[in-house]
Amino acid sequence: MLAGSFGSFGEDCAGDPATAGTACGTFTWPEVGIVTLTPSIASGNYLGAGNVTGSVSGNVGRFHPASFGVTHTPDVGCGTTFTYAGLSGSKVGQPFSVTGTITARNVAGATTANYAGAFAKLGTGDVTAMPMQGAAAAAGVLTWNVDSLTFAAGVGAMTATARYAFTAEGGPQAMHLRVMADDGEASGEENDSGKAVEYRLGRLRLQNAYGAELADIAVPMQAEYYDAGGYYRRNDADNCTALTLADHLELRNPQTDSGDWQSGDTTMTVGGGSTAALPINSPLVSGDAGLVFTAPGAGHTGYVDIRTSLTTDHPWLGHAWNCDAAAPSEACGRVSFGLYQGSRHHIYLRERY
Repeated sequence: MLAGSFGSFGEDCAGDPATAGTACGTFTWPEVGIVTLTPSIASGNYLGAGNVTGSVSGNVGRFHPASFGVTHTPDVGCGTTFTYAGLSGSKVGQPFSVTGTITARNVAGATTANYAGAFAKLGTGDVTAMPMQGAAAAAGVLTWNVDSLTFAAGVGAMTATARYAFTAEGGPQAMHLRVMADDGEASGEENDSGKAVEYRLGRLRLQNAYGAELADIAVPMQAEYYDAGGYYRRNDADNCTALTLADHLELRNPQTDSGDWQSGDTTMTVGGGSTAALPINSPLVSGDAGLVFTAPGAGHTGYVDIRTSLTTDHPWLGHAWNCDAAAPSEACGRVSFGLYQGSRHHIYLRERY
């Protein structure tokens, strides 16, 4: 509602003499948009003519918000407080979602309910974000995209997707986002350190395994992250990464097969017998995939090469393993049947001929 009043006729807005028959008034409009004005005397008798209504003015405005109130909530999924970061120039980070609200406000701080539809000028490209460590901007690279922004009654519901990449290999970093909105007429931001997320540089590691052909063999396959001490350790907090044999593991046996990589759920030939990977943990359990290959049976000795396949679904878990020239960021390993690890009491054993 338009609020305010006119001063005395014959005075300007400063109270100085002005043209007779004119008056100055100060009014406020707590909304956004465009209005028209119709002067009238709705009660009384103006110079004996009764109630008087003047001509409707042209459009007055556009009135715009004085500022925006911004809130946001990061969601890295699975109830965890970390997400996997990428490495600039090497691999992308794991995407995480951000939801929030952007509220159009007048000078009194009240919501301008008309800021919707054609009057809402703030677009998805007008909402930006910056990674922060405390009060300082983080050194890494944030990829930010607002997926949707819809205003109703002055409040915009926002969904966005973000990912982060370190500029160099390093330990976990806790960061929060500074989310900013600016439509060219009004602006606002939220810089809340209480909404920090831990970014971890991660990888998926495979190790060799061997044993008798009479028993199943467990192959270490675990998610790791770069620790502050400068080395990788198992990521026990990863209970979220979902892997499948068919999509994220490949097998081959150059001894008996064509040597081509096969899907991870393929039954492989080993020395006249066969072995297959049992279903793995999906999602991981405390960072472990629980990868196990079945025993091929007595007298069936040999090996199967194993390679991860993460580029499509989990590129943030790749690493510069360089164990396969065709897939340098994938981890490799081998499970061998018919090998004996020797006595645990031997520190060093050498044969003499």
